[in-house]
Amino acid sequence: MSVQNTTFKVSINAAASDLFVPVVGINDYTGQTINISPTGPTQTVSIIENDVNTGFGFQGTVSIPGTQLNSSNAPIFGIKSQDTNTLPIYTANQGYFGLGYPQGAKYVANPPTVVDAFISSGNMIKNEIALQMCSPVFSSLAYIDIGNSQPSTKCGSNGIPTIWASSPDRSSISLNVKAVTVNSNPIPFPASFQMGTGAAKWSQIDTIQSVILLPSSMFSIFVNALIGSGGLPPDLLQSSNLSPFLFGETVYRPAYTIFWYNLPTISFDIVSNQIGPDGINNATLRITLGPHQYIIKDAQGNFFMGISIGDDSKVVFGQSFLYSLNVVLDRANGYIGFSPGCACQTNVDGFPIIQPPNAGSIPSGIVSSGNSTTTTSTASQTAQSTQTAVVSSARKAAIPSGLGLSFISTLLVSIILLA
Repeated sequence: MSVQNTTFKVSINAAASDLFVPVVGINDYTGQTINISPTGPTQTVSIIENDVNTGFGFQGTVSIPGTQLNSSNAPIFGIKSQDTNTLPIYTANQGYFGLGYPQGAKYVANPPTVVDAFISSGNMIKNEIALQMCSPVFSSLAYIDIGNSQPSTKCGSNGIPTIWASSPDRSSISLNVKAVTVNSNPIPFPASFQMGTGAAKWSQIDTIQSVILLPSSMFSIFVNALIGSGGLPPDLLQSSNLSPFLFGETVYRPAYTIFWYNLPTISFDIVSNQIGPDGINNATLRITLGPHQYIIKDAQGNFFMGISIGDDSKVVFGQSFLYSLNVVLDRANGYIGFSPGCACQTNVDGFPIIQPPNAGSIPSGIVSSGNSTTTTSTASQTAQSTQTAVVSSARKAAIPSGLGLSFISTLLVSIILLA
């Protein structure tokens, strides 16, 4: 992304609305910066979870090279001091491009966000963004379509999302989760679930977060179902690495069969944009994930957990939730659309299953008649199978090294050109 005629490698952030880039003098960073003096008050902002950064807002030129997307008065938030108590923001990435609603912008300007600035310039016909995130094996298929100019029509989709959820609060890409079930058995919510105020009251989509985050009590119920399912192979169940694997601290390379069809499903009931049978309240939709959506294969043939523990106030739908879904953000109406996503043509178990309100189920891919998926290995692989590679367990849930950056670069090269 070009900002003030300087090119930055930015990460796509659906949990934010601002464009954050570093300015001259920022600490713990050696990459590209913008040389500009503050023209307004300094603000303290949190970009990822509870980090603390300071900076200031200004308006300037922003464009995406190779497309018609550009604006001469886009709102930009320059970061002059970044939080180093957690994970420095700009050591790997050079900025964050927020896709969220105008109401979530930290810097108040007109137009309120870069996306709105693109619309005001006449270069975006629709105030929509289509996002296809992919697991490491299919990372080359990831893309972002700013303007939703080329809707996805794969796996039975006609280019319009199968279902639409409604954001209850537009300061984030929020969702109202009404139920979570494991194998169709409801999991009790903790007392504080979705009981806050404003954006803190709701669950949300977060494209920076690597995995789905559940409240601890709900995660425990899910893990117990996973262990008791009979689907996990014995070399993992009997290993001291079982707990680290389940908690996202290690990856696992199986030597034995994973009985995928024995593993539990997990479903999320979310408030839709459709009025329910009572004519007053909105109906709920359901998205059901199968085991391939939460035990995820990386590019090296290892597996990692796509669900982990978050706080008790919400569900955070991170990257792993989106790996098999095509997502459309309707920023004008506050809707989030879902349809079959990345590599759905190759799915053999029919997951994820999308269930619109008052309608039948829509499976993804082709359901196989098999009973399990076998992972074969050579003798040398078998000898190494009990070893697991420890990955980062920083404040973001563990994910194989390099995935975030490869995803970011893939999005940058795959931004769909507008006609």
